[in-house]
Amino acid sequence: MSSPSWNGLTFGVELEFMACPPERAYWKLWTPSASARANVAKLLSQHTSLPIACECDHDPEDFCAACADIPDKNKVGRTCIINYPETTDKSMIINACFLFKYEFLECVRGLNAERCWPGVEMCTPILGQAELASGLPTIKTILSGIRQTGAQITADDSCGMHVHVGVEQGMTVYLAKRIATLVVLLENSLILRFVAPHRWTSTYTMPICDDSQAAMKEASIDAADLEAFEKHMPPQLSMRPSKWNNNDPRKYYRILRTIWSCKDLDALSKQLRKNGINRCGLAISLRNHDGRPMKLFTRNRFEGTPSTVEFRYSQMTFDHVLLRNWVEVVARIVDLARAENGEFKKIAEEIIDLNYEAGQQRTAAWRLLLERVFKLEHRIPDWEVQLEKFVEENFTNKMENIGENTANIEGSTNNIEESNNSIEENNNLEGINGIRDNSRIDRSRPLEDQYVNALDILAQRADRSGVTPTQAVVKFIHDLDRKFDKLMELALADAIARRRGEPDTEDRKVFRDYTDEALDTILEVRGQALDILRQL
Repeated sequence: MSSPSWNGLTFGVELEFMACPPERAYWKLWTPSASARANVAKLLSQHTSLPIACECDHDPEDFCAACADIPDKNKVGRTCIINYPETTDKSMIINACFLFKYEFLECVRGLNAERCWPGVEMCTPILGQAELASGLPTIKTILSGIRQTGAQITADDSCGMHVHVGVEQGMTVYLAKRIATLVVLLENSLILRFVAPHRWTSTYTMPICDDSQAAMKEASIDAADLEAFEKHMPPQLSMRPSKWNNNDPRKYYRILRTIWSCKDLDALSKQLRKNGINRCGLAISLRNHDGRPMKLFTRNRFEGTPSTVEFRYSQMTFDHVLLRNWVEVVARIVDLARAENGEFKKIAEEIIDLNYEAGQQRTAAWRLLLERVFKLEHRIPDWEVQLEKFVEENFTNKMENIGENTANIEGSTNNIEESNNSIEENNNLEGINGIRDNSRIDRSRPLEDQYVNALDILAQRADRSGVTPTQAVVKFIHDLDRKFDKLMELALADAIARRRGEPDTEDRKVFRDYTDEALDTILEVRGQALDILRQL
């Protein structure tokens, strides 16, 4: 196998975490989510000259903690530019920034469930081969800056690290099929080994070999696609039953044939999802030629676009070494997928043989794969250390409180005490059995608007959505927060109007009384929901 070549590769990283809104009652009560991410972004901008931006999630005529003090010239749509990038192309400004966005996260355990801090996603700019070749120094600078902000940040089981990898000339279905083929061959023997155990069963990172639509039902493949498949894969007999393929080579070849049957990126994207809907550990992020995310388009419209393959398997980490090593692994998969037909077939054969050899010798295949296929043998010591942390009972890889002026980042990548399975086992319906007995739901009105019947809504949501009570409570709290934010926006608009001397009509007074009462009710119900969350 050739040495890694990062030429022509592009990538970006999404880091999910939770942040505490600053102790300014006005913003904390009005727009807690925007306040939390804006606080981290603005503090970070004081510790680095790298481009920083923060995204709003409200109507254009409104404003929030993220945009209230940002001049209009520094706004691009709903994005506020805090530190400007060097680019002068306005269409590329956002893609050149470290962007802080809203992210829904299920704070389902322990301290995070009690705090229920808003979720934040930090997206890196689109980075290229120079960043990869030099060991991700830009991302290292950002992580160092976060340590210096003093912001309260935490990450747990629900937080992930997603890496998007693309190619400068644009993604094609041909390349994406090759990437997916390598992931199928490497998922059990290498990819899942390199992520924390709780990610193996996460609903956000389901293995494509087990849960994707391609794994559930084989699609028909025409002669041309079958011929292309056979040019890239050795005969089925070469894949012998072993632990890595669950002793079922036929299933793996069915998955691979289904992948190669896809005519375009949209079709492949659906085959890699569970039931064609929910994203698995590997996903296709479809984008149009302008780089904007798209969902519905006509066939082949995505060919040659900046669409990317998204590796969603990994847990969140603030550790630069782990982040760098993981990005190198997934980028190398894309690099290997660019090999010529004959070379690609040899790569597939060697992966299959090394997986089988490791199974026969009862050893881990990942070392052999890193050395012989990936040519990343110099990273083996790092991965050995990381895998040791994964097997510790309460493994942790966190950034401690290292001074008054450093970030209070708790839990980081590996502060995991139990897997998602145990969460689901412990959170059964017994916790809300009593709620149904005194139901007072007005079925003529939307459930979400009945604040005083919060517990009834919780029971209905758990039954209706097939989620655990804990998940239902967390979602309910987030819904209340969004309604609270909207009411506070209306209250602020009313206050501004009065300050401007606009007439205080009777209707406005009635509306003001209603708003005050609704806000009080939401706070009361939110407190009740938090009490239930602690009991669960």
